[in-house]
Amino acid sequence: MKLRLGAGYGAAETGIAAAEVMLQLYLLNFYIGQGLSPFLTGLALACAVALDAFADPLVGGISDRARPEMGRRRAFILGGSIFLSIAMPALFHPPSTGEAGLFAYLLISYLGVNLAMTLLSVPHSAMAGELVPDPSERTALFGFRLLFNCVGLLAGIISPSLSGSSGHGSIVIGVIALVSALITFRATRGLDVLPAKPESNVPRQPMLDVMRSTLSNRSFLLLVLAFLIASVGRTFNSSLALYYYKYRLLLSEEQTTRVVLGLFVLVVTVSIVAWVLLARRYGKKRPAFAGILGLGLLTAIGYPLYPPGQLGGPILAAVLGGFFVASIILFESLVADMAEAERVRSGEAREGIFFGFWKMANKAARALGLALSGVALSGIGFSNTVTPGPEIAWKIALLFGPGVGACFIAAAVIFLGVQEPEKPVQNPV
Repeated sequence: MKLRLGAGYGAAETGIAAAEVMLQLYLLNFYIGQGLSPFLTGLALACAVALDAFADPLVGGISDRARPEMGRRRAFILGGSIFLSIAMPALFHPPSTGEAGLFAYLLISYLGVNLAMTLLSVPHSAMAGELVPDPSERTALFGFRLLFNCVGLLAGIISPSLSGSSGHGSIVIGVIALVSALITFRATRGLDVLPAKPESNVPRQPMLDVMRSTLSNRSFLLLVLAFLIASVGRTFNSSLALYYYKYRLLLSEEQTTRVVLGLFVLVVTVSIVAWVLLARRYGKKRPAFAGILGLGLLTAIGYPLYPPGQLGGPILAAVLGGFFVASIILFESLVADMAEAERVRSGEAREGIFFGFWKMANKAARALGLALSGVALSGIGFSNTVTPGPEIAWKIALLFGPGVGACFIAAAVIFLGVQEPEKPVQNPV
């Protein structure tokens, strides 16, 4: 695989990741700070994500069958990036209104952001399986995507602090999303191949039947379920991170974002090559299982034990956790492998449908994770008007540690039932 192709394809992930991490880290805290209760904030976020989640497989299926001159996936990438560059700043600039109005604005504007993300991210993910036919090289392509994801993570983490506010940071993220997607749009020109045509005597299946057929794939269903549960834990982790580091570990925002999270992203980046090499030697399933299980054990055991006011524990967690998190490239590469196997069997492109359900699971997990975050904070007595004491801080640590770790461990157990697809003997596209 050429470096130019990997970098060009992966570039769009910069804006996608920057938007996602800013939403996960700052959105809950931002609207609570605007005067919306934790419960109502979590409810609005969860409802918006849940409503949008059903659009993912639909957009994926449409992109499988689309035939615009600029390329079936590229057309969505362009439109979605323009939409996202407008929707992100709008979300972080709410009007001055009462709690009911603020709730409604958050619900509608966050729904718009998620729809823009769907239009951009689902076709972008689906394109990967078509650009590189070899499964081992495909893992490397997803490695490039994770590399740019890390760049986006850093942008999403530091943009609000460097620009002075979440509102200004959202404008920066909108620009990054547009520019990075335009790079991918240009780099993949002529490579966005048309869907394979079925044999003339075999009619194309209705999209609903294709969706049902996809969900009947047991290994894919187990993979999606494991990913969903792990993503609930990831969202729960991201939503509580600022509270944990501030009130439990008593670290400053600069220590949290620039030292701990910055180191975490750096380790994720340098670990990509290791997971690519492990997959080539041992296949994708065994390393992926080790990655998610290791992350679960590290999270469940470590976070409640780290002493307040010290960086040693969080730095250790950033290094080990960053290494384990990089194994995500194996999970997404497995989705592409399963989609290709189905494409060989049916003669029709299915990547959009597969990644549509994959992104749908991510959205559903984010909705559930955000809702749980708001409910959990209210349940332990957290209030945005009172500084939490040691008892509340300890409860936050238990949520952030064993609560999140249990999700990763459960995901690892479910993942054991996944069967890694065999390498197809032909590539019909």
